[in-house]
Amino acid sequence: MRNLDSLIEHVRQEFFCADPVRYQKVLRQIRTSKSPKTIRAYTLGMYVNESDTQICQMCKKAAPYVDVTEIANYGIEMPQLNLCLCKNCSSRYKQFRDGSKEKFKEEMTRALRNIDIGTPAEDYEIELSSDATIHFTQTHLAEVKEILSLLEQYGIPGQEDPEPAAKPVSQIRENVTGPLAHPQRERKQVYIVDHRRDDQRRERPVERPMPERRPTVPQPPRQEERSNITNSQKPESQSKPQVGAKVRHKAFGDGVITYIDGPYMGVSFPKAGEKKFPLPDAFKKGFLTLI
Repeated sequence: MRNLDSLIEHVRQEFFCADPVRYQKVLRQIRTSKSPKTIRAYTLGMYVNESDTQICQMCKKAAPYVDVTEIANYGIEMPQLNLCLCKNCSSRYKQFRDGSKEKFKEEMTRALRNIDIGTPAEDYEIELSSDATIHFTQTHLAEVKEILSLLEQYGIPGQEDPEPAAKPVSQIRENVTGPLAHPQRERKQVYIVDHRRDDQRRERPVERPMPERRPTVPQPPRQEERSNITNSQKPESQSKPQVGAKVRHKAFGDGVITYIDGPYMGVSFPKAGEKKFPLPDAFKKGFLTLI
C-alpha cells in the first residue's frame, strides 16, 4: 500500500457523503438506497487476477460469475462494505450472516477491528469456520476498518433522530396531580327531595269547560235558489204560455200570444206585427217574459 494517509482521507470523504440505508413501505419492504452498479464496479475491480477474471474472497478461485454480497447491514450504503464471492461461497456466507444477523455483525465487526494492517501481508484472513475463511486485500480492509471507526464515532450520517416513544397510560396517570388524577373523587351525588304532602302529589283530573254552542244563523238562499223558489211558487197557468197571454219582448215591447203550434208560437205586437218564436227557448233565453 503506497500512501495509507491519503487512502484514509479518501475513505473519510466518502463516509460523510454516503447515503444511509433507506426503506420504503410498500406491500413488502424494499431497499431503495442501494446502488448496485457502483457497488458492483468497486467490488469486482478490487479482486481480479492478471487475466481480469474475478477472484472469490472465500475459495480464492477464479469465477466468471460472482455475487457482490454485503458483509453485514451497517445502515449505510458504501461499496467497501461488500464482498466478492462466487455463487457457492455467496450462498454459504449468507447462511453464516443471516442465521443470527446482529450476533454475526458484532463478531464480524470485532474481527475486522482486531486485524493489524500495519504488518504487510499478501492478504488478511477472517475465519468463519474450520472450512470457511474470508480473505481481504490490505486496501479493502483498511477502508472497511476506517468506515467502522467513523460509524462508532459519528453514527450513521443523514439519519434522522427517532421520535420519542409514547409514554404508557400508567406513567401519564402517575404524573397527573389535582382533580384530574382521581376524577371519581370529585363527583358529587345530588338528591332531589319532594316536600309536598301525599295528597298534593296525586294527580287530579283537570275539569275542562265544555265549549259553548253558538246559535246557527240561517243564511239567505243564493240567487239560483231564489229563482227556483219563485218559479216553483208561480202557478202553472203563469209558468206555461197560453193563447191570449200577454208577453213582453226586449225589442218589440208588449204583445199577445195569438197561437201555439207544437214547438212554435205566434205573438202579435202593435208596432212590429206578428212574430214567430220557438218554444220554450224564447222564454229560457230571456227574449220573452210573461206579464
